[in-house]
Amino acid sequence: MIFNVFYTSDLPKFVLNDHKACCEKIGISARYHEHEPSNDFALIYKAHGNLINQLLEDAEDNDIVCMLDIDCLPYSLSDLKTAYNWVDENESFIGNAQNIAHTIRRNRIFAAASMLMIHKKAWIKLGKPNLSFSMNGSDETLIDTAQNISLAADEAGYQYRVLLPLGHDDVKASWQLGPFCSYGRGTVYPGTWHFFRISDLKVNKPEIWERRVHEILHGKKIEPTYSSLNNYFERFQPFKKRLFNRIKRALRRKLLNK
Repeated sequence: MIFNVFYTSDLPKFVLNDHKACCEKIGISARYHEHEPSNDFALIYKAHGNLINQLLEDAEDNDIVCMLDIDCLPYSLSDLKTAYNWVDENESFIGNAQNIAHTIRRNRIFAAASMLMIHKKAWIKLGKPNLSFSMNGSDETLIDTAQNISLAADEAGYQYRVLLPLGHDDVKASWQLGPFCSYGRGTVYPGTWHFFRISDLKVNKPEIWERRVHEILHGKKIEPTYSSLNNYFERFQPFKKRLFNRIKRALRRKLLNK
């Protein structure tokens, strides 16, 4: 299980160093692919997808190509191994659940490139879909990096998996994941924590980034600030506070029933 990480050379050194440290801490191998920066974001997005295409093209038929975003920090080797073994046994793919929340495809959930594992045979069976970003004029035509393999699998009825978010850290930068739940800046997925705002890392080192890196390097449990429950309104109340209130209500009911 070797993860490939795409990044641009204009990122602050702490981003790359922290990512490498987290990978080393939990015991996963990673290969880093540096790309020249550009003000044309479409060019960068396409380069990312083209890297995945090339890795799949070069892979052996029984290989699994694994991807991690540079702002997606791994924290659980066990979770990632479980995902990898499922992909291997089912010759399929698995990835962090994501959507494009501001377009008419907002209800189309796909396995995102932030943490993605693709069996070469799945890619071949689905017709070798192009995993590069594309957009023809308006946002409504936008296809995100790696989204095409999920779209192809949906059309073919091909079995795959997405890892749903457990919670997130920023209520002001949060979105509905279709009809299922919410996610946002600093999303906790099984096995990884995704910052989701890579441009913010170019400005300074956010406190939440520093905190999550510290927790991973010191083997602490990664707990989200807000839950990703299906109820849209519940995400505006901190997870720990909501949990405490539920415990209080349960205790009150128990006392009343005595």
